[in-house]
This record gives sequence, structure tokens and C-alpha cells, in this order.
Amino acid sequence: MNRCFSTLHEVADSGQPCALVTVAHIAGSAPREPGARMIVTAGGIMGTIGGGNLEHEAIRIARTRLDEPADTRFIELFPLGSMLQQCCGGAVFLHFEVLANGKPDWVAAAAENERNNTRTLLVSRTPPTAFPHSPCTGKMLFTTSSATGTLGDNSLDELASAKAATLLSSPRTGETVLLHSLVETQSTLPDTTDVLLYEEISPCDFHVVLFGAGHVGRALVNALTEATACRITWVDSRAGQFPDNLPYNVEPRLTDDPAGEAAGLSDGAYCLVMTHSHDLDQDLCEALLQRNGFAFLGLIGSATKRRRFIHRLKEKGMDDEQLARLTCPIGIPGIEAKEPGVIALAVAAQLLKIKSADDADDYIKQTQI
Repeated sequence: MNRCFSTLHEVADSGQPCALVTVAHIAGSAPREPGARMIVTAGGIMGTIGGGNLEHEAIRIARTRLDEPADTRFIELFPLGSMLQQCCGGAVFLHFEVLANGKPDWVAAAAENERNNTRTLLVSRTPPTAFPHSPCTGKMLFTTSSATGTLGDNSLDELASAKAATLLSSPRTGETVLLHSLVETQSTLPDTTDVLLYEEISPCDFHVVLFGAGHVGRALVNALTEATACRITWVDSRAGQFPDNLPYNVEPRLTDDPAGEAAGLSDGAYCLVMTHSHDLDQDLCEALLQRNGFAFLGLIGSATKRRRFIHRLKEKGMDDEQLARLTCPIGIPGIEAKEPGVIALAVAAQLLKIKSADDADDYIKQTQI
């Protein structure tokens, strides 16, 4: 789930007992990948591990443990076909972390690192029985510059520290969870009687810079925040345009000079221009194209608007190579409806497709009108 540890912090801080359920390992076909998570309380769930009977059974198990006298940690194996009659046919190992007694220190630290976009590695030890120790024991938290907590054994702390250093010094591979069995086995499945679980909190590399806080802008912020992990810088010149209670990953910037924000953008941002003024839209496109360095530049509007902007920008000395990087209209092709929510979904889908492409420029060239 997106913003998992920040959400876990909020739930635990409210005093509700809760359980964090994580897909720790899969064998064969499964509904979700390792690292998929959900938070279970007595009255609700946040996130998903794939739905269906697997999720239903996981929720049932988690809720039976919420009123235990101590925090617990355990792993369950779910054969999807024989046990749950799911056609995926593989096997899923779920890691349960039950917080029945308030908020452990590691939760606050993990949430802060997630909010600060700090690459972090959490290491948990899950022994054969429900973990009887205090919440801080059996968990370590690593960044490139610090290590806190203990697994309750010096040799395991050293093992975890060495592995964490290796993982944090390596480029991200897409794997967010690693299940390391401490018990040797000849089986193709890990022995879960005593394991270490490594979980990475990865910095978010999906930075969306949105110019304009109108109807489409608001709908797009909601769509992206619900759908995926991202950072959004939201720029507007009009006071009172930003909604109250924005998610932590959205940074509003009220400024008299929106075009001036282009100069300070980080490279690799996905920029969208959809302000209340066509003149301001043009100024922004000009500033962004001169700045370059972005992964994507999209302008809301019609093909006619694009032609007019291209003509004006050429008069200002921009060449064809620069102008080819301006995408307008925006949104995946074939969706003609103009309701703000529909446009937002089409644009969100386009951004996700571009981000998944091996070469964003090639994608833009293939789809540019």
C-alpha cells in the first residue's frame, strides 16, 4: 500500500490495536508481489494483499490477535489452490505484525523516513512462537548513516547489519522484501520456523509537478495519491485554491511567479501545465522547455491549442527538437469525455504508462499528436 508506514503510525498513534500484513514471499503465481501490504483494525482495512479468499482469511487471522496482551509477530503459509480454492495455484507467505499495545518507536522512525524520502531497511526477526519481547526488540532499522534497534542477539545484529549495508549500497532492483530463513532446508520453500525479514522503504522517484489547482488538478491529485506512490509539487498563483488537509506527499506552493518555479525543479520530474490562464500556460511551457531536464511535459488542451503554442514558441526561437517534448492533448488516447475526473484518470494512466516505459521519449514520439 502507498504511504504504509505513515498510515501505520497514524493508526497506532490513535490507540487502535492493528496488524500490518505483508506478502513476505511467493512461490508460483500469486495475486500480489512481495512487499504488498495491508493494515487491519477491528473495524476496517487499509491497503490490499490481493483480495479474494487469501485476504479474507488474513483479515480473520489478524483480528483474532488484536486483543492479545503483547505485540506479536508470525508467518503463515497459504497454498492458494488446495487451501483457498484460488486459481492462481501458487503459495503465499504472509508476515503478520500485530501492534496491540500502542506505538513502538520503530513505527515513528519508519514513518518519518518514509515522509522524508529516506531510503531505509527494516529487519525483523520472527521466531517459532509469537514474539514475547518488548516492541523495540526483534526489529532493526537501517539507513545509509545509522542503525537502531536489536534483533535480541549480537550475532544476528551483526548478520543483519552486514546484509543491510550491502542492500543499501546497491541500486534498487524492485525487490522490496527479502525473506531469509535461519534454518537450513532442502525444500524449495523457505523454512519459516526462524527467519529474518528485510523490508525496504524506498525513496519515491515519481515526482509530479502540477501547475494549476483547478477542477482537473484537484481530481488528478486525488487519482495519483490513491493509485501510486508519488511526490506532488502543486503550484498555483491564486490564494484559497488548495484544498485543506492535503496528504503529506503533496507540497502546495502559492506563488506570484509560477513560471519561476521551473528554474528550481529537480531533474526527472513529470510536469503538467493546466492553469486558469492560457497566457500563463504558455509562459510555463516556455520556461520548462528552456529548463529541460524533465521526464515529461504535458499541457492540457486541444490539438488546436498545441498548434498555436508551437507557432508562438517557434517565434521565440525554440527549435523542433525542443518542441517535440511538449505533449498536448494529454491523457491516454481514445477517451473523449471532458469531465474533470475522467480527464484526471486518463492523465494518471498516461503518466504511469510513461513511467513504466523503458524510454519515455520514445513513448512520447509514438503517441504525440
